Amino acid sequence: MKQRALAVGLDFALRAAAGLILASPVIAAIASTGIPSFPEGDRLLFEPGGLMLVEVARALWSAAIPLVRTELVTGLLLGMALLVPYSLVLVALKRRVVTTVELCGEAVSRVPSLLALHGLTLLTQGGAILATATVASGLRTSLVGATSRGADLVVVALLLLGGLLVLGLAMLRDLASAACVEESVGSRVAVGRGFAALLRSPGGVLRAWAGPLATVVVLVAASAWLTGKVDVSRAGAWRVGVVLLAHQAVLFARSVCRAWWLGRALALVR
Repeated sequence: MKQRALAVGLDFALRAAAGLILASPVIAAIASTGIPSFPEGDRLLFEPGGLMLVEVARALWSAAIPLVRTELVTGLLLGMALLVPYSLVLVALKRRVVTTVELCGEAVSRVPSLLALHGLTLLTQGGAILATATVASGLRTSLVGATSRGADLVVVALLLLGGLLVLGLAMLRDLASAACVEESVGSRVAVGRGFAALLRSPGGVLRAWAGPLATVVVLVAASAWLTGKVDVSRAGAWRVGVVLLAHQAVLFARSVCRAWWLGRALALVR
């Protein structure tokens, strides 16, 4: 139990640090516009109407492409690094009890296979998104007309289907990752084991996956509601503190819920 708590806590801490690293260039770019020099500070960005937000976006437009390119590269590198706590959580959730040194060693040894699984999933998800958007755009204009309500409903339905496909690929990735760690197999064999677990008990997999996902969605919605109520555009440093605490609480709950799902995934592939 101690090792599992340590693994989940490390996963949360590293994800929070990764979020800070990704946000830092954006924060620095916004600060370069001179917003912090106003008495209201960055609260101006959240005022009704969004006038100052639009002006800041216009001022940063020339730097948008280099900033996005840098963020994509940084996000890719951080995503690869975050596979270490992901593997650590999976290894810690296994039934066999090991020492902390053995736990870390096995987690690191599984990272290459997990990297292959996650990279393949990312490419497949990107292809699914591109294909869905292309088909939706074509059907909107060729089947029901470009301005009808039916055309919009077709686009929404196809985009929802594409979103479910992307989520399903993520679910299969986690099952394959669980098989990779549980049975110490390569990525190719792990994909087959993940498919087998899904075919063997599709209802059990969906229930185990949907519970943590629904919990996170509810918590995100509650955090958004609380953020709106606190309203950081008004004076008071405590408002920023409350919003920051709410966001970190949701991030920690996400790590806990994902560990919950990964534990069920390990049981399903056994």
